[in-house]
Amino acid sequence: MVDGICQQCRYPLLALRILVYVICSSDTQGRVYINARQLSRKLDVHYDTLTKCLKYLRETGILSLDQ
Repeated sequence: MVDGICQQCRYPLLALRILVYVICSSDTQGRVYINARQLSRKLDVHYDTLTKCLKYLRETGILSLDQ
């Protein structure tokens, strides 16, 4: 998984930061309640860059969106 992120993702370090944040912030059911705008402020990253990275993580099946 990490090798794929580092080789295929446009922003590999940001993708890994997001994964660490999600793992550390998840509840007992594995869910994280935060939107992209709040996450961009929390990680001090530009919103557009964060959404591109989240899109990549969702497309590869690493993260899933639950509404």
